[in-house]
Amino acid sequence: MISTISMFLLGISIIYCLKLVTSFEGLTGKQLARIRTLKDHTGCRDTYYENGTKEYKMPWFCVRPSECTKKWDLLIPPAKPRYAHEQTSLLDSSNCKDRWFNNGYTECCFIGNLEEFGNFDLADWPKMSYDYNEQFWESTRKAVNAMYMEDNPRLEGDWLFHQLEICAMYPVGVNSNSTLYTPHFCVDKPACDEAKNKSPVQGINQETFQWCEPTKNPYDVRVAAPRANGVSCCHPNAITNSPSNSSFAFRTFPTYSRYAPGFRAALQCELYSKNVCNDVDDMCPYRILYKNWTESAPMEAYHQAMIGIKKPRVQVFFCQGALVSRQFILSAAYCGEYDYTKANLVLLGDYDTRDVGEPFSDELITYIVEHMDLPPGPRKFVHLDTDFYHSDIMLFKLWRTITFSAFRRPACIVHESHGLEWPKWITGTYGLFTGYASPFGDEGWSNNVKKFILEEVLYHNKLCIGYYGVNDSRPFPMNESVIGEFCATVPNSKFQKEYDLQYPSQYERWGPCKFDTGGAFTYLMTVPYCQLVVTGILSQPPLHCTSQRPHLFRRILSNVLWIERIIYKDDFDIFGFDMSWPTCDRHNWQFIYMTFMNRKNNQWTVK
Repeated sequence: MISTISMFLLGISIIYCLKLVTSFEGLTGKQLARIRTLKDHTGCRDTYYENGTKEYKMPWFCVRPSECTKKWDLLIPPAKPRYAHEQTSLLDSSNCKDRWFNNGYTECCFIGNLEEFGNFDLADWPKMSYDYNEQFWESTRKAVNAMYMEDNPRLEGDWLFHQLEICAMYPVGVNSNSTLYTPHFCVDKPACDEAKNKSPVQGINQETFQWCEPTKNPYDVRVAAPRANGVSCCHPNAITNSPSNSSFAFRTFPTYSRYAPGFRAALQCELYSKNVCNDVDDMCPYRILYKNWTESAPMEAYHQAMIGIKKPRVQVFFCQGALVSRQFILSAAYCGEYDYTKANLVLLGDYDTRDVGEPFSDELITYIVEHMDLPPGPRKFVHLDTDFYHSDIMLFKLWRTITFSAFRRPACIVHESHGLEWPKWITGTYGLFTGYASPFGDEGWSNNVKKFILEEVLYHNKLCIGYYGVNDSRPFPMNESVIGEFCATVPNSKFQKEYDLQYPSQYERWGPCKFDTGGAFTYLMTVPYCQLVVTGILSQPPLHCTSQRPHLFRRILSNVLWIERIIYKDDFDIFGFDMSWPTCDRHNWQFIYMTFMNRKNNQWTVK
């Protein structure tokens, strides 16, 4: 019996000592993050070769010509063979230049010609390769888990990632030219030793958030009985049955990790806010308040997206939306179709609709590859059984990931600033709405982005239910917290006077119009700096272009859990994060009280 156990333990030791061999082996975090962001850009070519008895492929990607060097020319047969049976496939032109609206914007580029792989030589080809019989994306997922297992070869505490939700993370060091992070997990309070549940300086601000408590986390809409003793966001060394002597420092978390609702969106929100920096220049348009409340200044509507269709002899934009991640637009379900054609076109980063390439813009036309609504299946899955509404929202997935700038960057979907001492820039229930529709009904587009300050009105208010509740097939509940809609209308005269709205009479005539459907009702927050947070989506076409008549908005609060699971499913690679302090915070007043970013993080940031 003893010998049997000894042999069994020896077998385990041998398994732990085996070196995991995987596709894209040995890449740094930045390199792996780069090719994963290009997952929808791959396939224009492949380079095949053999190494021993194994067959491999190396990917090519559609990227901007400026991002592709000419170090490797694999289209000309080498004088001396590099690897056995090396062969590059023919160009699939439908993947790059010949795609709609590309106009030479991208070209097919060998992975070794990307800047991140500039120091690779012939011996490094295996690092850029994956198994011939595998799919590219699945191979990158294996590489992620392999990186995690290199940092945790004995899989100590691996059950935490399988069973618990991550509620905090912060950098703690560097390994293999990648930042190391420590996670915290949601557990019942009796299972967390509070004496050991300590966060370092760079993680202390995250203790103020209650991601684990369903009653205190507004984004957790899952129906579950409250925990008798409460829930704690706990350091893994303080969790019962977790190895207390483990460092719990990882370059990545495994792909099967789970996250508390709202956590990923809050972290990404801070990362998005850094894009207001153009090196050391602060490009925030809200630093100086001005009196023109009917027309946006450049960069104010940085999240704005115009939704349209393209088909033979027809190209038209008919709706609005909000960029909320590198590859997704949030809009109204109404905007899914126009003229018997599914929405397939998006314009981002525009300012003046009359010009192309005008100053203070970063225009990009790209197209939609997938419509993602919230059908009964997923709705039941996230337990939205009491969310009453008339019109729903929709996510549009773009063909390629978006490169952010001060003129083109996402809005947030969560309110990160829970402290009342750092509230919204405009107090109360007043928000900003931006759109391009003409102020005169269906007469085309406004030259520049229109901007309105609107006042939120609860659905049961007679101003709202009087217009939209007349034909309700069933009475909506009186509890406003489970109603998925609200109205918005022109602010009261006291507010107009306080904020010095320049032309109240003109302002009353101007309101969201038909082509503004899908636009976002947002709050401008002080933390994170210069970030708009989407509160609702204009779900139905306004009947009149005036803000005196209330407009119906779909509240997104109860849908954040679903939105997170879609937009961050493939876009939460922590090994690609840069959580260093923003470069344009020169006077220590813009980026105040940040939660995830910290000046101390700079020492662990890998450029």
